[in-house]
Amino acid sequence: MVQDLEKIKILREKVIMVHQTIYEVGEYSSRHIKGTKAALMAMGICQDHNAEPLDRFTEEQRDKIKKYVAQFNYKNEYNEVH
Repeated sequence: MVQDLEKIKILREKVIMVHQTIYEVGEYSSRHIKGTKAALMAMGICQDHNAEPLDRFTEEQRDKIKKYVAQFNYKNEYNEVH
């Protein structure tokens, strides 16, 4: 039980970090979708193209997301962008 609580604490901190970084880029509610897609692209998982009417983030915004993702120490075990 104590181990579970410690894991919960660590995961909660990670969720808060994502919310305070990736989800703060952009100004509209679409920033959550666009931020998620840009983060996945920065991690090498997929492209960041969105369905209309959404556009992808600007290059400046994508660079900001890349910096945030780098702080998370994420390692892509697949090394492929689909």
